[in-house]
Order: sequence, then structure tokens, then C-alpha cells
Amino acid sequence: MGNWYLLIAAAVLATALGRICGLFLARYTGTDKTTAFFASVPGGATEIAIPGERFGAKTDRIALAQSLRILMVVVTILLTLTLFGTLGADAYVRVMMPVHAAGLTQLLAVGLLGGALLAWLRVPLVKAVHVTTVLIPLTTTAPRFRFAKRLSARGA
Repeated sequence: MGNWYLLIAAAVLATALGRICGLFLARYTGTDKTTAFFASVPGGATEIAIPGERFGAKTDRIALAQSLRILMVVVTILLTLTLFGTLGADAYVRVMMPVHAAGLTQLLAVGLLGGALLAWLRVPLVKAVHVTTVLIPLTTTAPRFRFAKRLSARGA
């Protein structure tokens, strides 16, 4: 059935941590709770700032906090990998997986139609999130694709 429950758990955990960090930020910096929450939730600057603006948050502070968070993550990961001697010198193995145009077209059509339906129902999400909301359950619960079965049969 896929690992859809892990995606749900990660979303709940990210939201809970964002709420906790948002309360901490609001309390100790004097930022309003709405701005602090959206500044603390993991995501891209645009993807978080747009719903934040809809709820009355200060988008400039959200974008700045999101950009700083991404910068800190990148610097921390690179520094950690360097300190542990990870050089990235492993041999590169190219993976060839065929793209099935018909299946990809169907997936895109379902995503766009589902996203359009959510937008028409006025579900308060950013447009890109509408499509993702439809496609995540579809791709995580779908049976294994034909090419994956062929690769495993060949021992790849």
C-alpha cells in the first residue's frame, strides 16, 4: 500500500514543531503569533508566505525566516559532511528508468483535474499544493509500476 502513513506523520510532526517554534518565537521576539507560526513551519519561502499572507501574517518576515532556515540547513549539512570526511568520491551508477508517456499523461491529468476541483471548491491551499494533495495519495497507494517489476525480474 505504500508508505503514505509516513507522509502523514511527517506532516503532523512538521506542523507541531512549527507551532512549538512559532510560540517560542512569538514569546521571545514580540512577533505576532501568525507571522511566527508561518516563519517556523518548514517549507519554501513562497509556499509558506502566500498562505501566511492570507491569514494576515507579515510576508517579508516569513520569507526572510524561510530563507535563513534553508541557508542554515545547507551550511549545516555541508559542514557536517566535511567534518566527517565524506568526500562524495563514490562511484556514480547511472540508473535508467523508462518513462511511460501514457501513464505520465494520465498522472498529470488526474493531478490537474483534482487540483482544479479543490480550487473550485475553494479549499484554502496554494495552487501547487492543490495538485500535490491529489497526487501524493495516488502515487503512494498505486501498485508497483511495470518497469519496476521488469527491473526486479532481471536482478537490477
